This record gives sequence, C-alpha cells and structure tokens, in this order.
Amino acid sequence: MAKPATIFFHKNKVKAFWESDEKVFLGRKSSVSEEKLTDSRGKTSIFETQKNVFETKDGELVLVGITRDITELRNAQSALESSNKSLFEKAHADSLTGLPNRRCLESYMSSVMNEYEQTKRPFAFF
Repeated sequence: MAKPATIFFHKNKVKAFWESDEKVFLGRKSSVSEEKLTDSRGKTSIFETQKNVFETKDGELVLVGITRDITELRNAQSALESSNKSLFEKAHADSLTGLPNRRCLESYMSSVMNEYEQTKRPFAFF
C-alpha cells in the first residue's frame, strides 16, 4: 500500500519534489538533480535523481524518475580533491621552508607567458 510522501519528508520538501516533477513533465525535458537528505538517526546521504518524460504507445505521457545513492561517490570525490590539493601544494613548495619552489615559479611563468600570447599585454618578472 502506498504511503504519502509527507511520512518520509517534510511537507516543504515534498512540495519542492512535486514542483520539480511538474516542471519536467510540462517542459518535456530531462532533469538531473542532487539532494542531501538526513534520516531520523541524523545520517546524511546524497541522492541523484534523473527524471524523464516518456510517451506510451497509446500517447499517454509518463514521468519516470530514477534515484540512486551517490554518497560514497561524492565522499570519494571529495577525498580525491583533497589529496590532489595536498599533492599540488607539496610539489610546489620547499619541504623545509614551505616557500614556493622552482617548479612553482616555472608553472607561474608558463601561465603568464600563455596569457601574454593570448592578450599581448606587457608583463615583467621581478
């Protein structure tokens, strides 16, 4: 037996879901969204929902939504971004002093030269 959505979600969240469904249905365009939802124990999960409108053989329009839990994916992406930032900082700083190293200077000079090639604005290094 189906239960009303307000049993699981706050009424404002349910209203937002219905408005999103209506927008997809009337516009006949796909929609992909992410939602952070917190359960009754305080655990927050991230869900991705893709919605599409299909037409049956009888010409009836049907809204189909597919939702998947992407919490682990987003957590892994966040950890990877953090590791990449840390590696970049370590690669561009002297390990003893923490000051920018030669690799950092070369990278900066390269980006300035590329900008000069595009804009032809004069520059100077000191």
